Amino acid sequence: MRNIPARHAINATLQRIGVNGDACCMFQDVHRGGPAFAAGIRPGDLLLEYGGREVRPPNDLTFSVGESPSLLIKKLRGEVPKVNVQLPMPKSQKHPLTAPQAVTN
Repeated sequence: MRNIPARHAINATLQRIGVNGDACCMFQDVHRGGPAFAAGIRPGDLLLEYGGREVRPPNDLTFSVGESPSLLIKKLRGEVPKVNVQLPMPKSQKHPLTAPQAVTN
């Protein structure tokens, strides 16, 4: 199956930012019903590694649906946990995206 962008695969967007003179990827929008949120990723967290490889902009992050990638995240409080994001299989092979669960209050 082809790779799809993070916003469709894990329901999160990444923004390129500078931290201490280095380019980093920061999670900007993390949908509450999506795989990234379920893994504990929140807006403002920095993505350091994907599958054991360092992530640096301008590389676009893509995922293969059905996989469970390991991400190294730097949290706002300074912790650096490794999280696994479970990507469900899509309902359609033609449009492989992960539909987030609806958010209710």
